[in-house]
Amino acid sequence: MSPSQPLYQFSDDGVSFRSTEATKIRSLYFPLCGPDAQSTKSSITPFLSGDIKIDKHHFLTKPASREDLRHDVRNFFVYLKGKGAFSLTQGGPKDSAQVEAGQLWHKLTRRHKSAGVELEALNFVPVSGEAVELMRITVKNISRQSIKFVPTLSLPIFGRGLPNKHDHEHVTALLHRIDQMPNGVIVQPTMVFNEEGHKDNQTIYYVWGQT
Repeated sequence: MSPSQPLYQFSDDGVSFRSTEATKIRSLYFPLCGPDAQSTKSSITPFLSGDIKIDKHHFLTKPASREDLRHDVRNFFVYLKGKGAFSLTQGGPKDSAQVEAGQLWHKLTRRHKSAGVELEALNFVPVSGEAVELMRITVKNISRQSIKFVPTLSLPIFGRGLPNKHDHEHVTALLHRIDQMPNGVIVQPTMVFNEEGHKDNQTIYYVWGQT
């Protein structure tokens, strides 16, 4: 990276920063967490990869190593009639993207010039104590024409512990019980087990959306 293109620039507050270069590097990640050890702990990349968990036994998404950061996790699409689908995490050569981050918040903005839309995702874990990661999506019309779009969020649920990434991954997936709700998806495994033993599951994992 040349000195004329630094990785990041601090904002006026001297704490938060922004970067366009980071959106070209898949292996960078940023932490998100709540106020205590019982809160949600996440990692997030300029491509919205990473993982979301409470501890090593409770992962909403699949546990991620550095190499796993290359794969999509969080994503958001808009479908425009006559133009197709456009992703928040991927763009064409004429599109532009920027990352902003501060004290445990992360924002990705991508401008799809050919579609005339700007997509933005702000991610953070609230300090009020709920075991959630919040993701606020903003769709902005940057064209001179009115547009109609169909929004779609993609976030695959793993719903297990870290050991199940390597042990019993297939059979523990078969134990998932899934409910499709009007505003999202709920996953409740019937049993939790690994090499240490078996027990009934008491944890519900969910992805919920609201406009």
